[in-house]
Amino acid sequence: MRTGRIIAAHTKILSVLTEGFMIVEKIAGHLHDTDKEIDKVKIEWFERDKKRLRKVSEKGVEMGISVDTPLNDGDILYEDDKTVI
Repeated sequence: MRTGRIIAAHTKILSVLTEGFMIVEKIAGHLHDTDKEIDKVKIEWFERDKKRLRKVSEKGVEMGISVDTPLNDGDILYEDDKTVI
């Protein structure tokens, strides 16, 4: 019985941690190709070659970045109808 409570509590915590978290696996384009609202993510020079990063955009969007190529200035990580990150 006790184990069931622990698993249920753990599942609840995981859902809170992953809610609103975005995972980026490929670069969606470049800023010179868009006129949409821009939400920037600051990445330091030593982070651009890392395979996995966890970042928060200027507007508070949490994301995990897992791309195969180094990131460059102006890369679009996410795009919808109004906004690019």
